[in-house]
Amino acid sequence: LVCALSILLFAISANAQDAKQYQQNFSIKGRVSGTIIIVGLVQDAANIQKLADMVVAEAEKVYDSLDASNPSSEIAKLNASGGKGKQKVSWPVADALEAAKKVAGWTKGAFDVVTVGGNYDSISVDENNDMVEFKKAGMEVRMDNIIDGVLADLMIGLIKQANMKNAMVRVGNVFR
Repeated sequence: LVCALSILLFAISANAQDAKQYQQNFSIKGRVSGTIIIVGLVQDAANIQKLADMVVAEAEKVYDSLDASNPSSEIAKLNASGGKGKQKVSWPVADALEAAKKVAGWTKGAFDVVTVGGNYDSISVDENNDMVEFKKAGMEVRMDNIIDGVLADLMIGLIKQANMKNAMVRVGNVFR
């Protein structure tokens, strides 16, 4: 038993010596900043860097789709479509709006992303088909207050999909 434990401890320490912490700071549009930290093997450094770059690029795309101040964003287009039926959106936008509705419901509207013309009950989200409807004309949504959490969830999810189990993401003041 002592011999087996010694071999196990040696194997663990050898693996620990091969591990390294990789850190990448990022900024999205000069408005959102953060850090990705991944612990991986030294020999995987190039792939870990590629993963971090890919995760930041995907977060930038999602940020662009959620930014109401960008007239070509999905949120800006939804804001213009209030009362005009269901609109097709990307899955991150559908997920973000569904999450926003849940939070607003839990807090009885204290954290509502609807800023004009209604409330969270005026948003209909079909996540299975990525369809969203703003039920009232003139409704507007702003994701500014939850975008850090949405991006942090997205980024850590992408890292986990790549089978990296030892990772942390900070977006603004949100840690995952």
